[in-house]
Amino acid sequence: MEHVIDRLIVVDLKGAMAHFRAFYTNSSSLTYSFPPRTVVTGILAGIMGLQRDSYYDKFNSQSCRLGISIISPFRKIMNTLNYSFMKSPTHFIINQGQHIQVQFETLIPEKNSSLWGELIYRIYFWHSDKSIMDEIKYRTQQKRYKYPPFMGISEYTAELEFVEEITRDRIQKIQSDEYEDFITVLNADLITEYGLEFKNDENKSLQYMKEIMPIEFKSDRSNKSMGKFIFEKNLRNVRAKIKSSFIRIGNINLAFMETDNGAN
Repeated sequence: MEHVIDRLIVVDLKGAMAHFRAFYTNSSSLTYSFPPRTVVTGILAGIMGLQRDSYYDKFNSQSCRLGISIISPFRKIMNTLNYSFMKSPTHFIINQGQHIQVQFETLIPEKNSSLWGELIYRIYFWHSDKSIMDEIKYRTQQKRYKYPPFMGISEYTAELEFVEEITRDRIQKIQSDEYEDFITVLNADLITEYGLEFKNDENKSLQYMKEIMPIEFKSDRSNKSMGKFIFEKNLRNVRAKIKSSFIRIGNINLAFMETDNGAN
């Protein structure tokens, strides 16, 4: 299904630390390198005041498009956390000193980065309901959140910083059979067979990483669809041939996380 992408709201998600829990972990809590689409839609729904699990249809992949760029270098560290061992409600009152140790992975900014102190992810947002776009723009500009944003878990608070609104006159729909540089993470299903190039125009080697994460939830919070996402380890552009049309803004290319990237 094609959509008229005539406007984009661009915001930065910022925080000191993050933990975007990987769905396939059990005893150890591992984190994704960037927020999944489900996390971003949850944050946007939260600042609008929508209740948990109530917004999945409103932000489904047919109505809402998201692109994500990793702006700041990062690294992962593993800590051991002590969780209280609770077998019944009485354990909340009578602490018997029992606990469970869990390995917990955290994203932190790379210490050699000029942006040391912040993790930054840039979000490109479009919605078929213009009133939702207007509200996201207003709430990020004015910092008027119904529920505060956070970086995956409530202990890691975040900020949404409005960057710009991109209007229709700056948005181009591009279809290309050539290798193109993308500033956003790429859904692997969009990439043609043997469609990744491992050197860029400056003859620098490109190192790609892949992460498997949910794209959408069903109403019962089970996974509706999954995706494999590619990003460049050193935060260079992903150089690839993709099957569908994509968005060009000036001299930068971006693709949405959803597999249907069409835009009129």
